[in-house]
Amino acid sequence: MTRIITVASHKGGTGKTCLSVTLAVEAARANGARVALLDLDPQRSACAWAELRSEAAPLVVPCRDGDLEHYLSEARVAGFDTVFIDTPSGGGKATDRAIASSDLVVIPVRPAFLDLEALQPTVTSLRSHGTRGLFVLAQVPARGQEEDAARRDLAARFPRIPVASVRLGHRKDFERALGLGLSATETRSKRSIAAAEGRLLWEAIRATCAGSAQARRSVSGVS
Repeated sequence: MTRIITVASHKGGTGKTCLSVTLAVEAARANGARVALLDLDPQRSACAWAELRSEAAPLVVPCRDGDLEHYLSEARVAGFDTVFIDTPSGGGKATDRAIASSDLVVIPVRPAFLDLEALQPTVTSLRSHGTRGLFVLAQVPARGQEEDAARRDLAARFPRIPVASVRLGHRKDFERALGLGLSATETRSKRSIAAAEGRLLWEAIRATCAGSAQARRSVSGVS
């Protein structure tokens, strides 16, 4: 069964594309899994990244809003394990359709006042479609209390949407890797904190998806 994971946030500058490619690379490295990344953003940043890559996986495909269901259907027929959708900033119909089509929506949020204030439209879309969401704190400063404060704020505002235990720090390795057609998790440095964060985050998200699938099977009476 193909799982669909959308990375979405109505707020710009949250690192949606960086998060999308990081997760897609890690998913593709897992036992030869077939992974696609649909670039729904008109800026085509994920496609620009893919053009720099020497590795074939993950498959990155430019996608117009009207073609989304077609590509998702093709991915299911072709037996892809996971399809990620990188969405544009500002929301709109394209993001709403992606959310409606997803098993999980990963919402990157910086631990800052304006980012927290901008979350409601994304959450409203989640609720309207009954799609499961997961907040991921991104670009977290190395020092300070911002992370703890943001976690408390998210729990108070949106108690039904969990916050990933793994967060992504504000690290240069993420941006450097993108400019080389890589993910930070593909760095050769064994001391890269960014690489460790990316790997751990994918493991947490994979476990979340597995738990959701198990819950659906239990509800339907399939063990």
